[in-house]
Amino acid sequence: MIWPGADRDPSLIVRAMGAVDRLSGGLKLVAGISCLGGSFGFGRAGGPASHAGNAASAAVGGLVKSAARELDGCSGRVLDIPPAAYGMPQPGFAENCLAALLSPGPVEVGLPGRDLFVTPALKACGVPDLTGYFPLSPGDTVVATGGGRGVTAAVLLELARRARPRFVILGRTPLGPPEPGWLAELPDQKAITRALHERAPGLAPRELSLRARLTLNSREIRATLDALRALGSDAEYLAGPFDDPASAESCARRVKFRFGPVKGLVHGAGVILDHAVRGKSPEDFAKVYGTKAVLAQTLLSAFQDEPLSAIVFMSSSSARFGRAAQADYAAGNEVLNKLAWEEREARPDATVLSPSFGPFAGGMVDGRLAGLFASEGVGLIDVGAGARTTARLLGLGPGGPCEIVVLGPGTDPAALDPDASFPSGGGARGPALTPDAGGLPAAAPDPEPFPNPETGPRAETGPNPEPLPDGEPGQRAEPLPDPETRGRPAAAPDAEPFPDPETGRHPEPGHDPEPFPDAETGLAARPAPGASPSASSPDAAPRRGKDIP
Repeated sequence: MIWPGADRDPSLIVRAMGAVDRLSGGLKLVAGISCLGGSFGFGRAGGPASHAGNAASAAVGGLVKSAARELDGCSGRVLDIPPAAYGMPQPGFAENCLAALLSPGPVEVGLPGRDLFVTPALKACGVPDLTGYFPLSPGDTVVATGGGRGVTAAVLLELARRARPRFVILGRTPLGPPEPGWLAELPDQKAITRALHERAPGLAPRELSLRARLTLNSREIRATLDALRALGSDAEYLAGPFDDPASAESCARRVKFRFGPVKGLVHGAGVILDHAVRGKSPEDFAKVYGTKAVLAQTLLSAFQDEPLSAIVFMSSSSARFGRAAQADYAAGNEVLNKLAWEEREARPDATVLSPSFGPFAGGMVDGRLAGLFASEGVGLIDVGAGARTTARLLGLGPGGPCEIVVLGPGTDPAALDPDASFPSGGGARGPALTPDAGGLPAAAPDPEPFPNPETGPRAETGPNPEPLPDGEPGQRAEPLPDPETRGRPAAAPDAEPFPDPETGRHPEPGHDPEPFPDAETGLAARPAPGASPSASSPDAAPRRGKDIP
């Protein structure tokens, strides 16, 4: 049993992973309790304010759902409770908590009230491409993590096309001097490594590989910066070890001084160090989890007084469904999802999104992995389509969906939920996800009433209306337009990893903010004076199954 307690200990999730590792040989049930108001932070049952500040407890769910998928003979259960159940709960809470943890049912069960059980449910979400509103304007400062390359870079390019804001990109890769002519013409890592070896035969193979990879990463980052500027946006790149909260906080303070006010935040940095819970090192877990969850919390704290009008957390469908060998990644991304709900409540005029993407085509998904996902029935998302979906969601404004699951076309529902036969609150009718060639995101914002495990009957009233039957008008989302018809160039597919403290650099902290040195020249710039995708059925139960970031 994993219980975060009321002290919100940030180290608990790492210690919990260690406990699961030590006991993994004989576990039959791994269970956790989150403190998100009784409805997993969605707010309609427990009230949005009832879980403020407890988003980190959502990490328990990501760990439990993933661990249960990889431990033979082990079941998983996540119980979400309201403040009334903390400490000395009202009569009946303890009994119902125990019943929810031990009775057959879905993995996630919420207890917003003493006698009401709920479980999250995916619901179809259409994403029209609106043109009358966008939360960013030309010249607005947008801070982005991991946006120099890959999927996050594609999102920034789409934002530049629509609003031309100014981007300040934080990444780990230190940009070296411009490439000499003999190097700039070489197309890939193999060719670059060979050329470096010819000119420096004394270098060890590992050093040659590192230099070649740094060259390619720097080349891609510069290409992103050039593309953003060509679209009319100013773009700056700052390198540093931002997995250190003190460094990230110092950087945020300097960004505000030089580029503020900050109007947008896009958090896309991520590290993937896949390994089973059994034998996973605490250091690796902390690095993966901290890149997503801790960095997001640090930046939100640093920018709490900034007039943010757009916040995007690039999350993963592993958080919603769990995935073997990704307990740390699922835990960190689940925290992002709940931070999004907290920020949505704290900033009612801002547009806050946490799109949980499935696997993207290209990049880290090579031919071998693509074949694996195909065998699992998991479709791949086109990078450009994913970026355009994110921009469309921003265009829906503050009233649009907040936590969204985005899956690739052709995804097989059975691949996502081995327990799909278990009914949700309204009774499961039909497949959870209807694959669609165009591809659509599916939102999971509302809990559904779940049968009381003690008495059996479903609660007559609850936080949600009764789900509509299949086929009722207005419940099936329309497919997205073919991404190829819009004529926009596809961005590079690799996701930017999180800053590496071994290779990154950052400005030294000081009492007074100092200008950043230019990433290429090293000279300090002085500030100016004064300065699916698939659509779900309307009442689908949450899907837990094989997925990727």
